[in-house]
Amino acid sequence: RYCPATCGTCPESTTDECNDSTSYQWKNRKRTDRGCDWVGKRPSARCEGDALTECPASCTCCNGDSTTWFQKKNPSRDCEWVSEDPVNRCKSQKIKTQCCATCDY
Repeated sequence: RYCPATCGTCPESTTDECNDSTSYQWKNRKRTDRGCDWVGKRPSARCEGDALTECPASCTCCNGDSTTWFQKKNPSRDCEWVSEDPVNRCKSQKIKTQCCATCDY
């Protein structure tokens, strides 16, 4: 790979606070053709590392707390429930990605 920063040819960022990158590709051993749309289909499992910063709209972080997420499918354990004890409940990556505003993530 080349070093575009060194060469002064870095492209402008393809993301802003609430838009997914148009060039991001999830990378694993088997496939590299999965973008932010794919990440957004299972945000609690896929919104981590660079996906979290490259796919903010898909990961719900720019949109505030999820209104449809419940821990372990228990409707009483939503982001409001998380807000009652954020120090302990925001330790989970899955909870942080669903309750971004509550967890200040």
